[in-house]
Amino acid sequence: MHIPLISDLAKKLYRRRMTGLGITRTPPRPEAVGNAIRPNNRSPPRRPVRPAAPAPSPPPRPVAATPPKSANTGSIRNEIAKKTIPAGQPFAGRLIGGGTRVQIYGNRTYGSGYPYGCPAGGIRGVNGLPFPFSYWPVVRGAGFGYSGSYLFNTEYGKEDNSTRLGGRMMEAAFISSQQNNTFHVLSDNSTVLSLISSVNQHCTGSHLNPTSSSKSPIVFNTSNPLEPRPEQAIQYYRASSIVLTLDGYNNTATLSNTNGEVDVPIPSWVDTSLMNCINSTIGQYAPLVGETNSASSNKISGTDFGFIGLIWIISFWVMRLI
Repeated sequence: MHIPLISDLAKKLYRRRMTGLGITRTPPRPEAVGNAIRPNNRSPPRRPVRPAAPAPSPPPRPVAATPPKSANTGSIRNEIAKKTIPAGQPFAGRLIGGGTRVQIYGNRTYGSGYPYGCPAGGIRGVNGLPFPFSYWPVVRGAGFGYSGSYLFNTEYGKEDNSTRLGGRMMEAAFISSQQNNTFHVLSDNSTVLSLISSVNQHCTGSHLNPTSSSKSPIVFNTSNPLEPRPEQAIQYYRASSIVLTLDGYNNTATLSNTNGEVDVPIPSWVDTSLMNCINSTIGQYAPLVGETNSASSNKISGTDFGFIGLIWIISFWVMRLI
Protein backbone atom coordinates (compact mmCIF):
# COMPACT_ATOMS: atom_id res chain seq x y z
CA MET A 1 0.00 0.00 0.00
CA HIS A 2 1.46 3.37 -0.95
CA ILE A 3 1.64 5.97 1.87
CA PRO A 4 2.07 9.50 0.60
CA LEU A 5 4.81 11.68 2.08
CA ILE A 6 3.78 13.96 4.95
CA SER A 7 3.60 17.52 3.79
CA ASP A 8 5.45 20.36 5.56
CA LEU A 9 2.18 21.50 7.10
CA ALA A 10 1.48 18.03 8.40
CA LYS A 11 4.95 17.86 9.91
CA LYS A 12 4.37 21.14 11.79
CA LEU A 13 1.01 19.95 13.10
CA TYR A 14 2.57 16.66 14.14
CA ARG A 15 5.28 18.43 16.13
CA ARG A 16 2.75 20.69 17.86
CA ARG A 17 0.55 17.73 18.75
CA MET A 18 3.43 15.76 20.19
CA THR A 19 4.60 18.77 22.21
CA GLY A 20 1.20 19.21 23.66
CA LEU A 21 1.29 15.63 24.90
CA GLY A 22 4.53 16.40 26.83
CA ILE A 23 6.71 14.36 24.51
CA THR A 24 10.06 15.84 23.66
CA ARG A 25 11.91 14.68 20.62
CA THR A 26 15.42 13.40 21.20
CA PRO A 27 17.93 15.30 19.03
CA PRO A 28 19.80 13.21 16.52
CA ARG A 29 22.95 11.52 17.82
CA PRO A 30 26.24 12.89 16.54
CA GLU A 31 28.14 10.82 14.13
CA ALA A 32 31.83 10.04 14.32
CA VAL A 33 33.99 11.52 11.59
CA GLY A 34 37.51 10.22 11.67
CA ASN A 35 39.06 10.96 15.09
CA ALA A 36 36.76 13.95 15.75
CA ILE A 37 33.13 14.11 16.76
CA ARG A 38 30.87 16.18 14.44
CA PRO A 39 27.16 16.76 15.03
CA ASN A 40 24.75 16.08 12.19
CA ASN A 41 24.09 19.80 11.67
CA ARG A 42 27.21 19.95 9.51
CA SER A 43 29.02 22.34 11.90
CA PRO A 44 32.78 22.27 11.32
CA PRO A 45 34.61 20.09 13.88
CA ARG A 46 36.47 21.78 16.70
CA ARG A 47 40.18 21.24 16.72
CA PRO A 48 41.40 19.68 19.96
CA VAL A 49 43.37 22.16 22.09
CA ARG A 50 46.91 20.97 22.53
CA PRO A 51 48.56 21.82 25.85
CA ALA A 52 51.62 24.02 25.55
CA ALA A 53 54.81 22.01 25.48
CA PRO A 54 56.98 22.55 28.59
CA ALA A 55 60.06 24.69 28.06
CA PRO A 56 63.14 22.50 27.61
CA SER A 57 65.68 22.54 30.43
CA PRO A 58 68.83 24.49 29.57
CA PRO A 59 71.90 22.33 28.93
CA PRO A 60 74.63 22.32 31.59
CA ARG A 61 76.98 25.25 31.23
CA PRO A 62 80.42 24.05 30.08
CA VAL A 63 83.40 24.79 32.25
CA ALA A 64 84.89 28.24 31.68
CA ALA A 65 82.01 29.30 29.45
CA THR A 66 80.58 32.80 29.51
CA PRO A 67 77.74 32.80 32.05
CA PRO A 68 74.25 33.85 30.93
CA LYS A 69 72.81 37.26 31.70
CA SER A 70 70.57 35.82 34.40
CA ALA A 71 70.50 32.71 36.53
CA ASN A 72 67.54 30.93 38.08
CA THR A 73 68.81 30.50 41.61
CA GLY A 74 65.62 30.89 43.60
CA SER A 75 67.30 33.72 45.48
CA ILE A 76 66.55 37.31 46.33
CA ARG A 77 69.27 39.51 44.91
CA ASN A 78 70.42 41.88 47.62
CA GLU A 79 74.15 42.15 47.10
CA ILE A 80 76.36 44.48 49.11
CA ALA A 81 76.89 47.82 47.38
CA LYS A 82 80.39 48.66 46.21
CA LYS A 83 82.34 50.70 48.77
CA THR A 84 85.89 51.94 49.25
CA ILE A 85 87.82 50.73 52.28
CA PRO A 86 88.62 53.94 54.20
CA ALA A 87 92.04 55.23 55.13
CA GLY A 88 93.59 53.77 58.23
CA GLN A 89 92.13 50.33 57.56
CA PRO A 90 93.94 47.30 56.10
CA PHE A 91 93.70 47.31 52.32
CA ALA A 92 92.69 50.99 52.42
CA GLY A 93 91.62 52.38 49.08
CA ARG A 94 90.52 49.01 47.68
CA LEU A 95 86.93 48.43 46.66
CA ILE A 96 84.71 45.90 48.38
CA GLY A 97 81.29 44.59 47.34
CA GLY A 98 79.29 45.04 44.18
CA GLY A 99 79.67 41.50 42.81
CA THR A 100 76.53 39.71 41.59
CA ARG A 101 75.74 36.08 40.88
CA VAL A 102 75.80 36.48 37.12
CA GLN A 103 79.43 37.63 37.49
CA ILE A 104 80.53 34.65 39.55
CA TYR A 105 82.32 32.70 36.79
CA GLY A 106 86.00 33.12 36.06
CA ASN A 107 88.12 30.71 34.02
CA ARG A 108 91.09 28.40 34.68
CA THR A 109 93.41 31.24 35.68
CA TYR A 110 94.09 32.23 39.29
CA GLY A 111 92.95 35.84 39.51
CA SER A 112 89.88 35.37 37.29
CA GLY A 113 86.26 35.74 38.31
CA TYR A 114 86.65 39.43 39.21
CA PRO A 115 83.85 41.61 37.79
CA TYR A 116 86.14 44.63 38.11
CA GLY A 117 89.66 45.54 39.16
CA CYS A 118 91.53 42.88 37.15
CA PRO A 119 95.20 43.70 36.55
CA ALA A 120 96.16 45.15 33.19
CA GLY A 121 99.09 44.26 31.00
CA GLY A 122 98.63 40.50 31.11
CA ILE A 123 99.76 40.15 34.74
CA ARG A 124 98.22 37.22 36.59
CA GLY A 125 97.35 36.75 40.23
CA VAL A 126 95.35 38.42 43.00
CA ASN A 127 97.93 40.86 44.35
CA GLY A 128 96.32 44.20 45.21
CA LEU A 129 92.89 43.27 43.86
CA PRO A 130 89.53 44.37 45.34
CA PHE A 131 86.97 42.24 47.17
CA PRO A 132 83.91 42.30 44.86
CA PHE A 133 82.28 39.39 46.69
CA SER A 134 83.84 40.20 50.11
CA TYR A 135 85.45 36.73 50.21
CA TRP A 136 89.22 36.37 50.07
CA PRO A 137 90.86 34.45 47.20
CA VAL A 138 92.10 30.94 47.82
CA VAL A 139 95.77 30.71 48.77
CA ARG A 140 98.59 28.25 48.13
CA GLY A 141 101.63 27.34 50.14
CA ALA A 142 105.21 26.93 48.99
CA GLY A 143 105.79 26.35 45.32
CA PHE A 144 107.54 22.97 45.67
CA GLY A 145 110.00 24.09 43.01
CA TYR A 146 107.29 25.04 40.52
CA SER A 147 107.34 28.30 38.59
CA GLY A 148 104.37 30.64 38.56
CA SER A 149 105.16 32.79 41.59
CA TYR A 150 101.82 34.60 41.23
CA LEU A 151 100.15 31.43 42.53
CA PHE A 152 101.69 31.75 45.97
CA ASN A 153 100.55 35.16 47.18
CA THR A 154 100.89 35.66 50.95
CA GLU A 155 99.08 38.98 51.53
CA TYR A 156 95.87 37.15 52.50
CA GLY A 157 97.54 34.93 55.08
CA LYS A 158 97.82 31.16 55.17
CA GLU A 159 95.20 28.56 54.43
CA ASP A 160 94.68 27.85 58.15
CA ASN A 161 93.80 31.47 58.95
CA SER A 162 90.52 31.13 60.89
CA THR A 163 89.74 34.84 60.46
CA ARG A 164 89.20 34.34 56.73
CA LEU A 165 85.60 35.20 55.84
CA GLY A 166 83.74 31.89 56.10
CA GLY A 167 86.53 30.23 58.10
CA ARG A 168 89.81 28.57 57.20
CA MET A 169 90.29 26.97 53.79
CA MET A 170 88.78 23.52 53.37
CA GLU A 171 88.13 21.14 50.50
CA ALA A 172 85.65 18.51 49.33
CA ALA A 173 86.08 15.56 46.97
CA PHE A 174 83.36 14.57 44.49
CA ILE A 175 83.86 11.19 42.83
CA SER A 176 82.25 9.84 39.67
CA SER A 177 80.29 6.59 39.81
CA GLN A 178 80.94 5.91 36.11
CA GLN A 179 84.58 6.82 35.52
CA ASN A 180 87.77 7.08 37.54
CA ASN A 181 87.35 10.83 38.09
CA THR A 182 87.84 12.84 41.27
CA PHE A 183 86.93 16.51 41.45
CA HIS A 184 87.91 18.80 44.34
CA VAL A 185 86.35 22.06 45.49
CA LEU A 186 88.58 24.41 47.53
CA SER A 187 87.25 27.43 49.40
CA ASP A 188 86.49 28.68 52.91
CA ASN A 189 84.81 26.32 55.37
CA SER A 190 81.26 27.71 55.14
CA THR A 191 81.31 27.71 51.33
CA VAL A 192 82.59 24.13 51.11
CA LEU A 193 80.00 22.98 53.65
CA SER A 194 77.21 24.62 51.65
CA LEU A 195 78.41 23.22 48.31
CA ILE A 196 78.69 19.67 49.65
CA SER A 197 74.98 19.83 50.38
CA SER A 198 74.12 21.41 47.03
CA VAL A 199 76.23 19.06 44.89
CA ASN A 200 74.87 15.98 46.65
CA GLN A 201 71.35 17.27 46.15
CA HIS A 202 71.65 18.14 42.46
CA CYS A 203 74.32 15.82 40.99
CA THR A 204 73.42 12.32 42.17
CA GLY A 205 71.68 11.78 38.83
CA SER A 206 74.79 13.01 37.00
CA HIS A 207 77.10 10.16 38.04
CA LEU A 208 78.02 11.48 41.49
CA ASN A 209 78.97 8.66 43.85
CA PRO A 210 77.44 9.88 47.15
CA THR A 211 79.00 7.06 49.14
CA SER A 212 82.60 7.86 48.18
CA SER A 213 82.23 11.65 47.95
CA SER A 214 82.76 14.05 50.84
CA LYS A 215 80.02 14.37 53.41
CA SER A 216 81.78 17.11 55.38
CA PRO A 217 84.65 19.55 54.66
CA ILE A 218 88.23 18.22 54.70
CA VAL A 219 91.14 20.27 56.03
CA PHE A 220 93.20 21.73 53.19
CA ASN A 221 96.94 21.63 53.88
CA THR A 222 99.15 23.45 51.38
CA SER A 223 102.30 21.80 52.77
CA ASN A 224 101.08 18.44 51.52
CA PRO A 225 102.28 17.86 47.92
CA LEU A 226 99.40 15.41 47.39
CA GLU A 227 96.79 18.15 47.74
CA PRO A 228 95.11 19.51 44.56
CA ARG A 229 97.64 21.52 42.59
CA PRO A 230 97.11 24.90 40.83
CA GLU A 231 97.71 23.28 37.44
CA GLN A 232 94.74 20.94 38.10
CA ALA A 233 92.28 23.85 38.25
CA ILE A 234 89.53 23.69 35.65
CA GLN A 235 87.45 26.64 36.90
CA TYR A 236 87.68 29.58 39.33
CA TYR A 237 84.62 31.34 40.74
CA ARG A 238 83.64 34.33 42.88
CA ALA A 239 86.81 36.38 42.42
CA SER A 240 89.02 33.28 42.74
CA SER A 241 87.65 32.49 46.19
CA ILE A 242 86.42 29.08 44.94
CA VAL A 243 88.26 26.69 42.66
CA LEU A 244 87.24 23.39 41.05
CA THR A 245 90.07 20.95 40.26
CA LEU A 246 90.33 17.62 38.45
CA ASP A 247 92.78 14.94 39.52
CA GLY A 248 95.04 13.94 36.61
CA TYR A 249 94.62 17.19 34.70
CA ASN A 250 97.89 19.07 34.12
CA ASN A 251 97.45 22.56 32.69
CA THR A 252 101.05 23.69 32.25
CA ALA A 253 99.83 27.11 31.07
CA THR A 254 99.02 27.82 34.71
CA LEU A 255 102.74 27.92 35.55
CA SER A 256 103.35 31.02 33.46
CA ASN A 257 103.36 34.38 35.27
CA THR A 258 101.82 36.19 32.29
CA ASN A 259 98.78 35.64 30.11
CA GLY A 260 99.10 34.36 26.58
CA GLU A 261 99.75 30.66 27.22
CA VAL A 262 97.05 28.41 25.76
CA ASP A 263 95.30 26.25 28.34
CA VAL A 264 95.70 22.50 27.97
CA PRO A 265 92.31 21.06 26.88
CA ILE A 266 90.19 19.19 29.39
CA PRO A 267 91.01 15.46 28.97
CA SER A 268 88.67 13.34 26.88
CA TRP A 269 88.36 10.83 29.70
CA VAL A 270 86.57 13.30 31.98
CA ASP A 271 83.03 12.54 33.12
CA THR A 272 81.45 15.57 31.45
CA SER A 273 78.06 14.88 33.01
CA LEU A 274 79.39 15.17 36.55
CA MET A 275 81.84 17.97 35.71
CA ASN A 276 79.12 20.13 34.16
CA CYS A 277 76.75 19.46 37.03
CA ILE A 278 79.29 20.48 39.69
CA ASN A 279 80.22 23.56 37.66
CA SER A 280 76.61 24.64 37.24
CA THR A 281 75.76 23.93 40.88
CA ILE A 282 78.64 26.07 42.14
CA GLY A 283 77.54 28.91 39.87
CA GLN A 284 73.96 28.75 41.10
CA TYR A 285 74.36 27.91 44.79
CA ALA A 286 77.72 29.22 46.04
CA PRO A 287 77.00 31.54 49.01
CA LEU A 288 77.10 35.26 48.33
CA VAL A 289 77.25 37.97 50.96
CA GLY A 290 73.97 39.88 51.06
CA GLU A 291 71.99 37.31 49.09
CA THR A 292 69.11 35.46 50.72
CA ASN A 293 68.90 32.10 48.97
CA SER A 294 65.72 30.16 49.60
CA ALA A 295 67.30 27.01 48.14
CA SER A 296 70.11 26.87 50.67
CA SER A 297 70.09 26.52 54.43
CA ASN A 298 73.63 27.91 54.65
CA LYS A 299 72.84 31.59 54.17
CA ILE A 300 75.22 34.46 54.67
CA SER A 301 73.47 37.80 54.83
CA GLY A 302 74.80 41.31 54.67
CA THR A 303 73.84 41.66 58.32
CA ASP A 304 76.15 38.79 59.28
CA PHE A 305 79.12 39.81 57.13
CA GLY A 306 78.73 43.45 56.17
CA PHE A 307 81.31 46.06 55.41
CA ILE A 308 82.08 46.88 59.04
CA GLY A 309 82.28 43.21 60.00
CA LEU A 310 84.72 42.41 57.23
CA ILE A 311 86.97 45.33 58.16
CA TRP A 312 87.05 44.04 61.76
CA ILE A 313 87.99 40.55 60.55
CA ILE A 314 90.79 41.87 58.33
CA SER A 315 92.09 44.09 61.14
CA PHE A 316 92.13 41.18 63.56
CA TRP A 317 94.04 39.01 61.10
CA VAL A 318 96.64 41.70 60.44
CA MET A 319 97.20 42.19 64.19
CA ARG A 320 97.84 38.44 64.52
CA LEU A 321 100.57 38.60 61.91
CA ILE A 322 102.41 41.51 63.59
